[in-house]
Amino acid sequence: ELDETQRFPIFSGSETWTLEIVPTGREHLEGTALGDVDTRIVQLQTAHRGDLEQKGSFTVWVTDDARRLPIRMVVKTNFGPIRADLVAWEAPVALAESGGADGPG
Repeated sequence: ELDETQRFPIFSGSETWTLEIVPTGREHLEGTALGDVDTRIVQLQTAHRGDLEQKGSFTVWVTDDARRLPIRMVVKTNFGPIRADLVAWEAPVALAESGGADGPG
């Protein structure tokens, strides 16, 4: 669920660190590849130190429905923000045939 902070262990070589997914809000996005959608916004944070220490921010907008599709991502770096938007999505065949997850059917 995206209502509370989630923590996941990440293994990298001989090191283990924690990835936190922190809910930060909601937003209605218009004109996306899926049309107008309500989203949940989450911030990805790491507790890693050293070469992989988090210096910027990573924000993800996911659809506020059963699909939880990542529809937008923004990474803020030393060079400026990088934004990626979902441009297309097709429901898996089993879901599309059953009409589930908002697929055709």
